[in-house]
Amino acid sequence: MNVAKSAYDDQFQAAVSDVRRYMNLHAQKTGSSVGPSDAAWIKAKFDEFALNLLSGKGSRCPYIGSFPMVAHTAAWATHQLVCPACIDLIEPSEEEDRRCDRCGATTATLHAGCAAHGPVLMTYGVCTPCTTDGAKVV
Repeated sequence: MNVAKSAYDDQFQAAVSDVRRYMNLHAQKTGSSVGPSDAAWIKAKFDEFALNLLSGKGSRCPYIGSFPMVAHTAAWATHQLVCPACIDLIEPSEEEDRRCDRCGATTATLHAGCAAHGPVLMTYGVCTPCTTDGAKVV
């Protein structure tokens, strides 16, 4: 087995484990739950994120290297990937902070959630009807 590939795989698994620990700790603090999601809309957001990065339309903070690490994006900023220290770079605008990331409705109250794919955490906000209509807030 290639030593470099083995080291990369080990780093990837360590980053994924860090994401799981973070999500479980956050769920305990907030009284929410963690589990697999069958929500097609969040999967589509991760696809959009991947397409943006792979096509060169995305950007990343300078601390994201070529090694696997925990990183963050947001449903309203699928063109950005940031390290935990640079999470402020993906803060939503006032308009985005009132728009449901699932259905697009503008509302005064959004419920924050987070989904993970590998070592990438994606933050999102959904309106109340979307929390009970197939969207899982974790």
